[in-house]
Amino acid sequence: MIPYDAITFGTAQMSVVTVCAILVIGLGFTTRPSRAYLLWAFAFLLALLSSYASIAAELDEHNEPLRVFALGLLLGVPPLLWSGLRAQRDVRAYGWVGPLAAVVFGTLLAAASSGELYPIAFRSAFLCSGVFAALCAWELRLGRRRRSRFALPMLIASVAYAGVALIGFSAGIVVIVSGITDDLTATRALNNLGVMVYSICVTVTILTLSNDRRGAGSISSDPRSVPTFSAVASDRLERARARRERSWSVVSLRFDDVDDIRDAAGEAGFRSIQARLSNGFLDRIGADADLARGGDGVLVALIPAAPASVRRTLHALLDDIADTREDLPLSVRLTASAGLVGVESAGYDLEGLERAAHEARCSAFQAGGNRVAVAEAAVDR
Repeated sequence: MIPYDAITFGTAQMSVVTVCAILVIGLGFTTRPSRAYLLWAFAFLLALLSSYASIAAELDEHNEPLRVFALGLLLGVPPLLWSGLRAQRDVRAYGWVGPLAAVVFGTLLAAASSGELYPIAFRSAFLCSGVFAALCAWELRLGRRRRSRFALPMLIASVAYAGVALIGFSAGIVVIVSGITDDLTATRALNNLGVMVYSICVTVTILTLSNDRRGAGSISSDPRSVPTFSAVASDRLERARARRERSWSVVSLRFDDVDDIRDAAGEAGFRSIQARLSNGFLDRIGADADLARGGDGVLVALIPAAPASVRRTLHALLDDIADTREDLPLSVRLTASAGLVGVESAGYDLEGLERAAHEARCSAFQAGGNRVAVAEAAVDR
């Protein structure tokens, strides 16, 4: 006899996950392709594969290994979501953790499906998955995402996921110590319902949070500059190294909300604003600096001056930018963030200096924007 309740729950779960996967891929990845959305799309495809495999297993009463293997695949979803959040924050994503966890969990549960160790194996795998759900909640509290109301659905769902996993593992320990038979029937129903709620909450957060620039907490810009700038700046740095000159700095500068500015002013208006930023930058730092316009509205400059004096100049420039509103609607605030690094602390390699300046600018942006960060330490304005 086919278990009617299991089929009903499984069909509902499959329907919800299918819709969520379509939304994430259709409205997210295809319209704003990024590594973060790619990882999130893989997470929902993994959940979708697990849902279809669970339905197939329920149609065959004797295929318990397939059902628990599909459940193990589902437990690999939180690690992939965590990797996507890290990729969005522009730090190392560890994208391999999710697929590896899914395979390990699935294999572990399938191997233990016919033995007495299955309940504790499931509760242990669920607890490991819950740890990654807790890490997702932690990621949502970092950077400017912590100020966004759009982070709340996934944050609450992740905390609940981790809490249920911890309670379930603790209950399993109590059952083992008490010598009671561990019945997971109620846990299966709760998990099926939880998957649907969790999928909806995650979908709402990653679709809205990624389009809320004030809450995204990441910068999708390329810190590398144009080849001409690289050649000239590298040559100047080599000569500075030979003369042991210490008063050289690299700056990375970018508007905090490039997409909002483009939406408000249009592409032509944005280019005009960007040109004015470049002119204002050059007016303040002097003609001795080399300036390049990188991808996604980034300005990179090599300046023959010590970081301390450059930092004061950048603070004044950011004040000028914040006071400029004539090209934008009143609802849009024009601010920028800057990263600064000196050769004395980072050496004379241009690529390394640019990377350090880029990371410092990301730190300034994640700390709230409209500020300067030196190397890896943010400087309050």
